[in-house]
Amino acid sequence: PAYLGDTIRKEYHIQDLRTTSGGEDTLLKVKCELINQRNERVFSLSKTMLFMGTTSKRGTRDMAKPKNPPKKPKSLLLEKISQRAGVLNRSNALARLHEGQLILHSLARPIGTSMSMILATMFRMTHPSLYNTKRFGQEDIIVPGGVMFSKVHACAARGLYEILYEELEHAQLLNTLAPKHVVGAMSYVHSIRQFPDNPELEEVVLQTWGIKDFDVAHELRDVEIPLSLFSTEPVRRQTLDDQLSKECPVLEGKVVSNHLRRLVRQSPRSETMFLL
Repeated sequence: PAYLGDTIRKEYHIQDLRTTSGGEDTLLKVKCELINQRNERVFSLSKTMLFMGTTSKRGTRDMAKPKNPPKKPKSLLLEKISQRAGVLNRSNALARLHEGQLILHSLARPIGTSMSMILATMFRMTHPSLYNTKRFGQEDIIVPGGVMFSKVHACAARGLYEILYEELEHAQLLNTLAPKHVVGAMSYVHSIRQFPDNPELEEVVLQTWGIKDFDVAHELRDVEIPLSLFSTEPVRRQTLDDQLSKECPVLEGKVVSNHLRRLVRQSPRSETMFLL
């Protein structure tokens, strides 16, 4: 875990570098880590980025892929949560989730131009399409990927109360999001199991979609959404839009992001309480 007052540094490791199938652009996979002053890892992720062009006229020199994929780092934070879960207050307000359940989350709102620009330019140099209205115009300004992911998770958080720990297994940016677009979320529950080290906790694997231009809980309440659209595998934008055009046309081009998440949360209470 990270605490107030910690000094955090970042490290990047290039894991893979190769040209796209068309040979005109470059795919770069990078492992990013945040390390505290005690040389302890507090956060890590692997991300794949697309860059226009290649590093030479003959294309990017592809790296040899490792024979075995790197192991997922062990989380000390999750260990602490499991050990201390007994001191947490128990609540009957905790929503019970079910495998195969599709949740239409109620929170939906735009990020807004000012907030999007503030977050996009807070810590690093970013692409002008995120803030330069003179070059791109108000209509073509887009929300950065990290902000989009955070917003979608925030929209889903109220219906998944209360998450103690989360791992993002994979996520994809599928369609662009403008600051003025209303964004909401829906989540499909793939599996639920008792947490191995503590029966008071449960582990939930679910898939969350970010949806633009819809008040999800109200406008999609009566829309038939085939559950076959949801998968634990990563998805390409064109593949998903082709599926949506056939099975749920109203959502074609509206899914802005796809997230597969592993959550650890308190198990809902099963005993009955009487108010006196």
